[in-house]
Amino acid sequence: MFPLLTVNGAAVSTDDDVFDVESIAIEFDHESGNSHACAACGNPIAQTTTGWIDDDGEEECPASADSPPTGHQAQPLPLSWCNSAAIQLEEEQDAVTVSISVGDPRGAFTFTMTRVPEDADSELAGCLLLHMPYPKQPFEHAPLQEVRPGTYLVGSAPSPLPRHLAHSNA
Repeated sequence: MFPLLTVNGAAVSTDDDVFDVESIAIEFDHESGNSHACAACGNPIAQTTTGWIDDDGEEECPASADSPPTGHQAQPLPLSWCNSAAIQLEEEQDAVTVSISVGDPRGAFTFTMTRVPEDADSELAGCLLLHMPYPKQPFEHAPLQEVRPGTYLVGSAPSPLPRHLAHSNA
């Protein structure tokens, strides 16, 4: 079986000997350092100790209808939280691993789907297993807090989760 690589729905040729499809990775360019844009003018903005400034160093939003003009209205840029995402095909282990890095770019959350060999001496022989991150996992990429079974808050909330969102085992 040969994987078919597509980008935006179009097949990408993998016939080239130098292009061995075992791992596909997407890395985001965060060189600008901007993780936010102004909701009013759309300019990329960066946070300073006095507020938000655009790439020209302006604190006042050019789209502000107020007199005098008001500051930029910060909104996070889509996917600015993501360092990278990758898919790795592991034929020898009969597994597929998806990795997503959101914090320290040297690590990632990994999700692995693998099949237990058919001839394994186990009631799980031939079954698929999903290995995924869990709270307080050794060497975790970022802290996880269960919101409800299967859903986790990544990192820390600005304040404790409201009681109706925090999962209880009681």
